[in-house]
Amino acid sequence: VGAPSFASFARTMARSLLRASVPLKKHILGELRIGRTLANLLYGWPRTTRWLFRHCGQALCEAMTEFIMGRKTYRELLARPENYFRLLVNSHRILDRAELG
Repeated sequence: VGAPSFASFARTMARSLLRASVPLKKHILGELRIGRTLANLLYGWPRTTRWLFRHCGQALCEAMTEFIMGRKTYRELLARPENYFRLLVNSHRILDRAELG
């Protein structure tokens, strides 16, 4: 009597774990996909990387720290409009300086 009950319990638990892990898998795979894209940008485009760190280095380092410390995900960082606004503002300042110089 005990063995069939345990087998049934084990099957139920296994199904529950599989269902519970699907959203987790999707979240992790989504973060890995974004991380891979960012890595390709940073390591595959040296000029872009230099420009980003030269003009937005502080903000990029703060964002990386937030991610590494587990306070933010890539998705959360990329979803914030103020991050893109900061990038645009910095690029306009650079263009203005180039016109003056």
